[in-house]
Amino acid sequence: MNTSTIYKLHKYLSIFSFLFFFLLCITGLILLFRAEIQGSHTMGAAPMNINTLWDGADKGAAQFTQKYPDKEILNISPAMGSHLLRYRIIDKNNTHEPRARMGMGGDYIIYNPHSQQLTAPQSGKVTATPLRTTMHIIHELHTRLALNRLGLYLIGIISFICGIAVVSGAFLYGPFSKAARLRRARLKSQPIVTSATGSTCSLAIENNNAAIAPRMFKESIRNRISNLHRELMMLTAIFGFLLSITGTGVATFFILNDNYNKEVAANAKIELSTEKSDILTPSEAIAKVQSRFPGQLLISMDYPSRFNGGHYTFYLGRENDDDPALFLGQPVYANICENAQKDHFYSQPIPWYFTGLTTLINLHIHNHNTIALKIVWAIWMVILSVASLFGALLTFQRWRKWNSWTKTPIATATIMPEANQGRTWTRPIVWGGLTLIGMFIPLTGIPHHNEIALIALILPLIDMVYVLAKK
Repeated sequence: MNTSTIYKLHKYLSIFSFLFFFLLCITGLILLFRAEIQGSHTMGAAPMNINTLWDGADKGAAQFTQKYPDKEILNISPAMGSHLLRYRIIDKNNTHEPRARMGMGGDYIIYNPHSQQLTAPQSGKVTATPLRTTMHIIHELHTRLALNRLGLYLIGIISFICGIAVVSGAFLYGPFSKAARLRRARLKSQPIVTSATGSTCSLAIENNNAAIAPRMFKESIRNRISNLHRELMMLTAIFGFLLSITGTGVATFFILNDNYNKEVAANAKIELSTEKSDILTPSEAIAKVQSRFPGQLLISMDYPSRFNGGHYTFYLGRENDDDPALFLGQPVYANICENAQKDHFYSQPIPWYFTGLTTLINLHIHNHNTIALKIVWAIWMVILSVASLFGALLTFQRWRKWNSWTKTPIATATIMPEANQGRTWTRPIVWGGLTLIGMFIPLTGIPHHNEIALIALILPLIDMVYVLAKK
């Protein structure tokens, strides 16, 4: 594929995707600091052993039953990022199914296994504030363009197109860098003369009317914008490509995960329709599911109730998941009884491709968990946004035919290639390598991984400042 074809591909893809790409960059930049903005961040909290936390579920349930005999438990879930258990509850005479999922929504109480204290019942209804509403809108725009399930499909497709646009632009870096060097060499080779007004200009401009001079200034601005777009976009090429492709992965994951959960629920309803569960203590129920599915992490459990056909539902994650709650767990539907021979479990294996998709989710969301990394990520996203904006300005100028401003003859000269022409790709390769380190290292368990990632992401920024200052 020749340069002209790649350029046309890059131009048309960029025209189509620019507004979406810019929107995703700006909303993503704000969501980087969502926890800090809403004051709900838990950085610095002591890491929890979720299995140990479940050990207190029996005492919490017993206290609840004794204190609130007119209520029943619908779900028990660990409150992520804390050392508490969350019991979703309902009045026994309530026939309306609450709008809730796992430990989220509905009325609830909180139990502290360490202090063995139970809080008063609370409503899970979120109080709408201007800040919370604004952040919710931004989140909806970023994740699904505020179009529900259709938005997930659109985000997946648009993110993929953005990724191709970034890659096609990277292939243009070499030819356009060479053209920029030749342009600078030609400008240096033009003899400078003094005009009748006393100003200096090139021979080409002196031989034309004075009205061309301001156009030369505008063309100079366009060249500067072109240079900035080329260098900044090349700096952020790997960063932008990974964000785009992982964005497609995130959208794909949630679409497929939703389909998977619906399929398992529908099949379980048929499989378990002839029997109902006994209501056991939490520890007894947990022991049964863990014996059937060893090595799994229990994320949440639904109690048998009139709303779910009288079955248990367990949500299981893997022991090495950084954030198993994001996956929402492998659903396991079960009729379990005091007589173990009557136990009946139903689930479906997690699709093999979920492993790769969860890796993409971690690359998009879970590799910048410190405030220092968030700040550096914010700088990268600002640069990426500015670079894409410069590209849009260049396209708009071509539509307005502004690139015809300097269609004037210039003095010919022998142009010698620059000595460093063969090293055009040295810097971009180093930038890309450091970016990959900064993106992937936080997902590993090596010592000081966050500090290494921070240094890897700062070094290209420092080098870019040097490059721009030198030019």
